[in-house]
Amino acid sequence: YLMSDGSNQTSPRYEFVVGSGNGGGIVQGDYKLIFGNQAPAFWTTLDYPNGTKGEPTSINCGSIDNGGCLFNWIKDPTEHDDIVNDTENAEIVSTMRARFQELDKTTFNPNRG
Repeated sequence: YLMSDGSNQTSPRYEFVVGSGNGGGIVQGDYKLIFGNQAPAFWTTLDYPNGTKGEPTSINCGSIDNGGCLFNWIKDPTEHDDIVNDTENAEIVSTMRARFQELDKTTFNPNRG
């Protein structure tokens, strides 16, 4: 992971879940696979890392069953280049989708009305 001083360190974590169901995703190593409608979404800059500048956008990444948006956040830290349909990533997508579905079964997601 990238430290605030610009140096790189190896994270002890290999994977983590982001959200749940359609609207969630998983990060494994260099890749992030997300599902559902990601809105509002902001592409940030170093000047505005909390997304306070620019117009919000929406990204529809489809369902858990057959959709998803895949990003290599090391090569593409701003997540502008969705590589889910690149044939060389098919196995990565399949493996990450299956792992997310497995982990999502045990996610605590109460109905908050």
